[in-house]
Amino acid sequence: MMDYKVFFVSDANAAISDELHNATLLNIVYLFADVRSTKQSLTLLT
Repeated sequence: MMDYKVFFVSDANAAISDELHNATLLNIVYLFADVRSTKQSLTLLT
């Protein structure tokens, strides 16, 4: 919301079920962050 570039690491978080996990990831993508894997995130940081 303040022009931050937010990355959310999808495979470093969990939920009660895969369905809930995927729904949460979709909400994050649509609302405020890029969802990436650990490997993708590390590539961006190096």
